[in-house]
Amino acid sequence: MARYGVKIMPEYCSTGLWDLSDEGCSTTLTSLVDSTKEVLLLEEDIQEWNDCYDANVFHDKSNPNFDWKGFHERGMALARRVKALLGSDSYVEYWKDVDYPFEDEIKKIVIG
Repeated sequence: MARYGVKIMPEYCSTGLWDLSDEGCSTTLTSLVDSTKEVLLLEEDIQEWNDCYDANVFHDKSNPNFDWKGFHERGMALARRVKALLGSDSYVEYWKDVDYPFEDEIKKIVIG
């Protein structure tokens, strides 16, 4: 059984991080692990990433100027950083937004 189970997924007015052991509630890294400088920086990066979603996509899913591919590449990189931080016995998922416009792509990815 995984020590931690989390999901990285953009959502309006959230932290972008979800605790899978708590009915999928939005959470923070500092609620899971000690508040080191590395944890605080990663938590800030996740929040900035989610804020980018809030500001550019949430109210206009068809925003033609939004770089979905780059946004999700950044999200995947954040998910890999979370996995490295929480350790090999953690379970980390990355989910693309449910309204992601490229329907032929996988929306859920399990990180190592």
